[in-house]
Amino acid sequence: MLIDWDRLRVRMSSESPFGVLSAVRASKLLDAERNFNNGRSSFFNDPDFYCEASEPIQCDYSCPYRKYNGSCNNPHIPRLGMSEICYLRLTPAYYEGKGGVRKSVTGDPLPEPRDISLNILKDIHLPTAEVTYLFTAHGQIIAHDLTRAIQPPTNCCKPENAKKAECTMSISVRPDDPFYSQFNKTCLNFQRSNQCTLCKT
Repeated sequence: MLIDWDRLRVRMSSESPFGVLSAVRASKLLDAERNFNNGRSSFFNDPDFYCEASEPIQCDYSCPYRKYNGSCNNPHIPRLGMSEICYLRLTPAYYEGKGGVRKSVTGDPLPEPRDISLNILKDIHLPTAEVTYLFTAHGQIIAHDLTRAIQPPTNCCKPENAKKAECTMSISVRPDDPFYSQFNKTCLNFQRSNQCTLCKT
């Protein structure tokens, strides 16, 4: 798939540094669609929000203490707020099956992250009043508090590990990369987080 990087750069730079305003607008649209900001959200009433558990949870509501894993805190939805539970998406993933790699809305592969870094996310300082330091802090919460990496770490750039479930998204680097080419590096290690195995589908 050929990507018009020049057109994308113009679009991104006309909006804000790193296209942050696009993300803000997308968040507002999602808020309006799911009614996140006006009273109680209807999102949790959507039957597609919850996966069908592969194993039911047995709750003993006569017990005076809460469980260490957070299960059974909600008598109607015992898994809600439980630790090590599957996260479901607010928006479509655009791929099918368990463990599939995300694709574009047209079904084409997405560009390599390194290509995006080199062609769009230039290393320049552009202060903006649209985004505060909380933007970074929120990203750190998502990356470190909500995701769970597989341990021990795997070097996904080694050929023998390429077919492992956690290694399906290692980052390809072009041979003429302006930085990594001096090290003859054509792969950046990227290990996926733990896969959800608690849902039937």
